Amino acid sequence: MAVEIKAGATISPDYFKGLRHFRKAIGEGWTVASGVVYGGGESQRRSEALVQPALRCDELFAELGVL
Repeated sequence: MAVEIKAGATISPDYFKGLRHFRKAIGEGWTVASGVVYGGGESQRRSEALVQPALRCDELFAELGVL
């Protein structure tokens, strides 16, 4: 599992750079559950990751199987 944490309230493509780098580093044979915690207020499912507001990060961790 990989989680990127950002302070901004507007989702930017840059929010996923670290997740892309991580996936590239571990290689193609692995599936990585990933998410972004950010300072905004809406939950979103993007092609690269699930995005959750910081106040609801427990939902992200539950969906990724951590809680």
